[in-house]
Amino acid sequence: MIDRPLYLQRILSFQNSGLIKVITGMRRSGKSSLLLLYRDWLRNQGIAKEEIVYINFESLSNEEWTDYKKLYEAITAISKERKRKIFLLFCLRRLF
Repeated sequence: MIDRPLYLQRILSFQNSGLIKVITGMRRSGKSSLLLLYRDWLRNQGIAKEEIVYINFESLSNEEWTDYKKLYEAITAISKERKRKIFLLFCLRRLF
């Protein structure tokens, strides 16, 4: 994976803003790779693996999470169980 320090720094500058961050761009431009770089950065900062929820909705192994009710219930359960801030990292393709 190619290191993208400039793009990663831009994401980090908004990390504690309380807003949802959305990474957009052309197809095959590295959005998913950037998200994985951010996940790795979080792990290197001491964030436990259990506090990072990474779901790639394009993978058939995650098809069950396309039902928003199941996803909501799972995320709510994880949040209650951890009792700490959790990071939700979702990869999905544009639907329109």
